[in-house]
Amino acid sequence: MTPSQRSDSAPRARRAPLHLTTAATVLVLAGCAIAPRPIDPGQALSGAQLDRQALTLSTQAPQGRVTLEEAMARALLHNRERRVQMMESAMASHQLAVSRYDMLPQLAINAGYMQRDRLAASSSGVFENGQIVRDLNRPTYSVSADRQSQSQSLLLSWSVLDFGLSYLRSEQSADRLLIAKERERKAVHNLIQDVRSAYWRAVSAQKLLKKTAELRTRVQQALEDSRRVESLRLKNPLDALTYQRDLLDIRRSLEALHKDLLDSRTTLATLMGLPPSIPFELLELGDADYKIPRLQADIATLERSALALRPELMELRYQGRVTESEGRSALMSLLPGLSLYGGTYRDTNNFLLYNNWTGAGTSLGMNLFNVFKAPVVRELTDAQAQLAQERRLALTAAVLGQVHLSRVSLDITIEQFESSADYLQVVRKIRDQAARLRTAERSGELDLIREEMAELLADLRRDVAYAELQNSYGRVFVTAGLDPLPNLPAQVDVGSVSAAMRNKLKAWDEGEVGVVLKPISSQARPWSGPGEKSLAIASDSFSLAGTLKIEARQTGGAALPDWLKFDPVTQTFRGNPPAGRESYAIEVKAVDAAGAQVSDRFELKLVDVNDAPQGGALQTVTATEGGKPISGRLDAVDPDGDPLKFALASGQTMAPGFSIEPDGRWRFNPDDPAWRTLKQGARRRVTMQFVATDPHGGVGQIALTLELTGVNNPPEVSAPGEVRLDNTAKIAEGRIDARDVDEDARLTFSVLGQRQIDGFTLQADGRWRFDPAHPGYQSLAAGETKNLFVPIQVSDEVGGSTVARLQIAVTGARK
Repeated sequence: MTPSQRSDSAPRARRAPLHLTTAATVLVLAGCAIAPRPIDPGQALSGAQLDRQALTLSTQAPQGRVTLEEAMARALLHNRERRVQMMESAMASHQLAVSRYDMLPQLAINAGYMQRDRLAASSSGVFENGQIVRDLNRPTYSVSADRQSQSQSLLLSWSVLDFGLSYLRSEQSADRLLIAKERERKAVHNLIQDVRSAYWRAVSAQKLLKKTAELRTRVQQALEDSRRVESLRLKNPLDALTYQRDLLDIRRSLEALHKDLLDSRTTLATLMGLPPSIPFELLELGDADYKIPRLQADIATLERSALALRPELMELRYQGRVTESEGRSALMSLLPGLSLYGGTYRDTNNFLLYNNWTGAGTSLGMNLFNVFKAPVVRELTDAQAQLAQERRLALTAAVLGQVHLSRVSLDITIEQFESSADYLQVVRKIRDQAARLRTAERSGELDLIREEMAELLADLRRDVAYAELQNSYGRVFVTAGLDPLPNLPAQVDVGSVSAAMRNKLKAWDEGEVGVVLKPISSQARPWSGPGEKSLAIASDSFSLAGTLKIEARQTGGAALPDWLKFDPVTQTFRGNPPAGRESYAIEVKAVDAAGAQVSDRFELKLVDVNDAPQGGALQTVTATEGGKPISGRLDAVDPDGDPLKFALASGQTMAPGFSIEPDGRWRFNPDDPAWRTLKQGARRRVTMQFVATDPHGGVGQIALTLELTGVNNPPEVSAPGEVRLDNTAKIAEGRIDARDVDEDARLTFSVLGQRQIDGFTLQADGRWRFDPAHPGYQSLAAGETKNLFVPIQVSDEVGGSTVARLQIAVTGARK
């Protein structure tokens, strides 16, 4: 340093203390300038009176007996903001309570069996001068285990995880708003739980306060009687004082019990936002009203619901905005864990000196490479994200622990309540026996009072156990993150909120504890255009675990339309929608093996979905000429299931003998005269085009072909007229009038049976001649007539024939 630099640094060194002194003086003077302004008692009282008046005006006195749902509704409407503030200030303590659930012990029982075909014999050698010396000529073997052995162990172990992760504030203002809403949800959950617990205790207090007052009166009367006896020296003073001491002990217990009962009602009134001076009545429970709630949900479903809905987890998700792919396994692999274990063991090995023993130990595990996993530079930039991630994982494990604890607690409280109820029944029987003995003057008043006091306490224990049962039952839903009132009704008052909560609690009792993870409305796209459509619901749409029974119906309970089918195995809707409707409201309900259920509604929208009718393959109808009528129906369907109308297509000609109805039914008569011209074996095909029309204007084409096979028709013969002549007339000639309806057929004529008729001849073409002057008729007397019947067979080329009868009357003319 040069001399000039040293000279410059000296003044700066002297000015530094001066600057510090000046700054300190300014700060002190600024502090002295702020004078405290205390609030005087008058102002405090005035403000408190206004606050009290506001609370009184916002609260209405109950009308009638207060139900549990009404108590919850009043607490939500009148104390919600206060409870939210309380929960925000107590957040740290709640997180501490959450972290303790994972330190629960695990009690495991194990049993084993071992068998081997040969003994586990082994030999040993002597280590001498750095070498192993063995007598190979005379080896000896030792056995330390049986061929068969059984082992059992009962092990109690604890696994300790490090949940000491601090909170990390999110810098996103939008997430802060969502965080505040999740905290409010948590406050509502806790408030509802407090109301549930206080309500059932207050119900017990309402019932027991009357009994307590009556018993206190009897104790006081017995105490006064004893003192009177003592003053008159009618009894041993020591006995009288002992009697009074017992009575005073009972009275002291009654006074403490009376105070606790009064505190229960006061606590409930405070939670409901009612001033303690306002009287109210609760439900009165008989022995039959103590019903045990049954939870219709398994642990897996509650776990999934908790992971999806718990407000604490949602708060952390908003803070960290991290994915859910890092779950419970990541927490166990990254965090150090301390395990403590101890247990008892048993082994049937006869070579053991002690077949039973106990053991204990501890282990600490940690992946040290996690410390060096990321470079220092990355640690600096990713510290906040990693902290938020680890905190979410830790809380996830704690939430799962709470779900398990709540389920176990419910089972325990059910057993405790059943035991308390049984105990109460026994105590009541004992009290009845004591009352009979007192009536028979075989025992004193003190014994009866003592038994009545025992009954009162047993009744209280039963009510406390029931309150704990209800509390544990409600805690299951709280730990699962289910909201008792997801959405406030349009009319926010005690009645409407109470009705909404009643419906929600009833739904929980029926098992509606599942969560819609992926709304179907977000998966369903409008079905557009003709043809078959399908909609597959994602397998993880619901929080229910295990095998699910899924059904779908229209909203309102009606079955799905006939055209729409739902496959519960593949969770797929499939169908060809008809026209004429724009949408369908559908509800899908899923139920797991434990009875837990969840439902979701969505609207299936349809756009231009009309399908034209479709005809089947070309229909061919075969018939035989002259056969019986045939009927059928045109092969056409409407994919939408609409009714169809059928008609002959424009420009088409209806085949002879064919007719059709509008509904598609047709009838064909092969015996129509128009078909009789077909020769035997000849075929004729006629194809007709028809149209099918649906109600929405869709048109489809259908073709139908008639294939007719001809048969031989017998010749048609006109009946010949009667021929009359005498035996002197000239030869008569004629022709049999016959024709064959089959095309190009040739006919032959013959006398049936080749009969010979005098004077009659028949040509093959049907011409005939008759000579009445044949000698066979000359013997006829004058006026005598001989009738001749000539059977004439008309045959076609293929053997068809018709017989005509020609009648000839010959009369004698000679005298």
